Amino acid sequence: MYRYGQNLIDDPTGNGFCTERLLTVNPHLEYPFDRDKSAIIYRDEYIVHPDCFTPLPVGACHPNLKQVISGTVAMSNGSTLMTSSTIDFTAHFQEGDVVYLNSQVLEVSTLTSDQLVTTQNYTGISVSNATIQRSKAFLVSEGGFDFDDSGLLHFERTYATIPDGRTEFSTAGFSFPAYRTLSTEDGNPERSSFNQVVVAKEVYSYVRTNDPENTLSVSTQFLPVDSAGNQTDFVANDTVPTRADYEALVTSSGYIQANETQIVPWMGNIWELKNTLIIAK
Repeated sequence: MYRYGQNLIDDPTGNGFCTERLLTVNPHLEYPFDRDKSAIIYRDEYIVHPDCFTPLPVGACHPNLKQVISGTVAMSNGSTLMTSSTIDFTAHFQEGDVVYLNSQVLEVSTLTSDQLVTTQNYTGISVSNATIQRSKAFLVSEGGFDFDDSGLLHFERTYATIPDGRTEFSTAGFSFPAYRTLSTEDGNPERSSFNQVVVAKEVYSYVRTNDPENTLSVSTQFLPVDSAGNQTDFVANDTVPTRADYEALVTSSGYIQANETQIVPWMGNIWELKNTLIIAK
């Protein structure tokens, strides 16, 4: 029992609620994007003694929601090492994450794309019967702090999956290049550059990282480069791309990048990247 003033309250934790207690049987779910149901937000409600509340770091793994990693993995118990030629570990884990081998929970200490090392040895597992899982959702915020009549702290943890990504469409204005024979030629071009509002394909992708500066990459806007290495508004036989290559792109209705990649924080340490593409004209 937990005593608050003159009142006795049932204490299932057995330590005066110094161990936080999960109140929600199933998390509250929210789907933020109509066109990408892989994006899911989970909210769990907890109760704890206020003196015992410990915040978790952003990006912490959800303790219950798991997802199987498919692929071939070789395991070495002595060095707590897992290697794979079919799984990109860096796409699923970060240092400090947990990996689930059957019922055992192991913390990731270091990793590369094809090797993952845990801080603990695993036991009683053979390669033939191992199921490897990762967390499905990651902490993005803690909030909703409130005290109840017994003096206990109620709060909420919000977790999110890493969305698979989606494609939206809008309109965008773009200046399409002129046509010349050579970069250095004078006079009127064979085709002048022109501005046009067109349908734009907006491609959204998501990356979970604590080091966005060194992890995220930006695709540059389509801008031809002339023979002197300067950005220009025309294509010619000696530009990059060449006029022939650009005309082939127009013929095939290929896409060009309308502007630089836009990067914004989405939730927690999950970043949203938007690339806007238009059909070459």
